[in-house]
This record gives sequence, structure tokens and C-alpha cells, in this order.
Amino acid sequence: MAPIAVDLAAGLGASADPFLMAVAIGASSAFLTPIGHQSNTLVMTPGGYGVGSIFSFCDGGKSRGRELFFAYSADEK
Repeated sequence: MAPIAVDLAAGLGASADPFLMAVAIGASSAFLTPIGHQSNTLVMTPGGYGVGSIFSFCDGGKSRGRELFFAYSADEK
């Protein structure tokens, strides 16, 4: 995904940094799911978490990620 992000940024004439940050945040978001990492799976049952628990945690993170992306890309201009 990183080469695609760099090519897209070059095609738009923008800095590649915000696009690469979006790729990094997107790639690391997989670890937020209950089964995304073995330690998450280990604490699901003892912690009382279910597969639906991810929705209560991830909504705030997504909006903050978008805010950071647009704030960072606005600084580059």
C-alpha cells in the first residue's frame, strides 16, 4: 500500500507524508479487533469482551485519525 500512496501523492503534487501516515494507521487498525492479535484473543473471555465490543472502542479513534490526517496535510501547504 505504501508505494500506491506515494504514487498517488506524486500524481496529486502533494507531500507523501500524510498519505503514508494514512497507510500506517490503516495497517495498525487491524490490531484493534478482538481477534487481530493473540493477546487480544487471550483477554476476550476473561475481560467479558465480545466481537461487538470493538464498535464502542473504535468510533472515537477513527474520527481522531481523520482529524490528524487533515491537520497534518494542511500544514504541508
